[in-house]
Amino acid sequence: MVSFGQVLGVNDLPVFAAKFNVQPVNHRNATPVHKCLFPVGEHYLAEISFRYSQNCSGNREEKDQKVSLKPIWELINSILDSLILTLSPENQAKVDQLKAECPDYTLSESFPPLTWPVETPSGDASAEPLKIHAS
Repeated sequence: MVSFGQVLGVNDLPVFAAKFNVQPVNHRNATPVHKCLFPVGEHYLAEISFRYSQNCSGNREEKDQKVSLKPIWELINSILDSLILTLSPENQAKVDQLKAECPDYTLSESFPPLTWPVETPSGDASAEPLKIHAS
C-alpha cells in the first residue's frame, strides 16, 4: 500500500508541480520517499526524489520520537524552494495557451491514500494491478 500526502505547489515555477510522499506500508525496512514532479516538455516529466530514513529501532512513532525529521524536511523544502525552471519559448507559448484556454486550471490541494491493488474500470480482477515504482 502506498500513501500519498498533501499535494503542494512548488515555489513559483512557470508550470504546475506536485510534491508528495510515498509511504511504504507493511514493509518493515522500506524507506519513505518524498517526490516532486513537474513537466519540462509536452511529453516529458521531471522527477526529483528524496529517500530518507531514521536509523534506529522501533515502529514509525517510536522512531519519530528518537530522531526528528524536522531537519530533513527543512533541507528538502530548501532544495525544492531553490528550483528555477526557465521554459523554452516554444514551451512557454504552450503553457500560456493552456492557461488562456483553461483559466481555472488548478491542482487538487489534497489526494487521499490509495488502496492497492486498484480495481480496473472494467472491474476485471484478473487484470494486473497498478504499481508504482519508486526510484
